[in-house]
Amino acid sequence: LNIAEAVGKTSEADRNNRYAIARGEAMECGAIIDVIRLLGTVPESDLAAAKQLLVRVVGMLSKLCR
Repeated sequence: LNIAEAVGKTSEADRNNRYAIARGEAMECGAIIDVIRLLGTVPESDLAAAKQLLVRVVGMLSKLCR
């Protein structure tokens, strides 16, 4: 949702702020994946795929924050 909010902002500073918030929330998702791994409730292959996608998303958001 923060990415959608960023698109509607007119100032670059506001957009960058929303992208930075979205990046932080994506990083929190990484922590959730780690907890799920510890619980052992999801196959490792699924967790690895999720983490791989998350790394790509964080990378894209990092570039948008610049």
